[in-house]
Amino acid sequence: MLVVHYTPPDGIGSEKVSLEMGDVLVIGRAPGEGGIELYEASREISRTAVEISEDAAGVRVRNLNRFAHVELGRSGYAGADLPPRESHTLDGNGWVLIPDGHRIEFERFGVSEDSPIDSLEDTTVTCTATPREAWNQLYLTYRQTCSALVVAWFVDDLLDIPYQTPASNAQIAVLLDVTLPAANNKIDRTKSRLERSLDQEFIGEQGKLQIARWVIANRFVSKPDVEELPGFDRLARRG
Repeated sequence: MLVVHYTPPDGIGSEKVSLEMGDVLVIGRAPGEGGIELYEASREISRTAVEISEDAAGVRVRNLNRFAHVELGRSGYAGADLPPRESHTLDGNGWVLIPDGHRIEFERFGVSEDSPIDSLEDTTVTCTATPREAWNQLYLTYRQTCSALVVAWFVDDLLDIPYQTPASNAQIAVLLDVTLPAANNKIDRTKSRLERSLDQEFIGEQGKLQIARWVIANRFVSKPDVEELPGFDRLARRG
C-alpha cells in the first residue's frame, strides 16, 4: 500500500490518499474526481500536473506538466529535477515538490527500506555557481518573484518603494497577485533554490537585497518583465 500526503504552500491543512498496487493518483490544478487538487495553484501548473502510482519496482512519478519542472527525492535526501513529460521510479519513500511550494510526500507499506538509495542519475540536474545556469534552473514563478523584488530598479516614481530598494513581501504579493502567505513561500523557495545553486546564504531582508543586486548585476530582468507582472498596475505612483 502507498500513502500519499499533500501539504499546501501555506501549511494550513493537508490531504491523505491511500493507494493499492496498480492504482493511479493524479495531482494538479484541476485533476478531476479522485485526484488531489492543489490549493490556489498558479496557471503554470497544469490541470493534471503529477501522476503517482505503485508497482513491484517502486513508486513511479510522472511529471505531466507542459512546462513546469518538479523536484523529486528520497525521504531525508536532497531532490533532483524532473522535467516536463518525464518520469522516474523510486524504490522507497519519497517526496515531490511542485512549483510554489506544493509538497507531496509518499510512504510505502509492506516493503523493505533497506534497498540502495536511488541516485536519480537519469534526471539529476547538476547545480553550479554559474549565474546563468542558476537562473535557468529557477521555476518561472520564482523568476517572476525576482522580477517583483527588483521593480524599483526600473521604476523610480513608486510611492511606497524607494528607488533601487527591494520590494517588501506584502508588495511582492500585490505584484504577483497572490496572498501574502503565498508570496512569503515564493520568496523562501526562491532563496532556497538559489542557495543550493550558488552555494551561498540569503538570510532575511539582507538576503533579498543580495538577490536583487545579483539579478540586476547579471541583467536577468528587464523593464518589460517588471511591467508584465500581474499586479504591476496596482502599485501607487507619484503624481
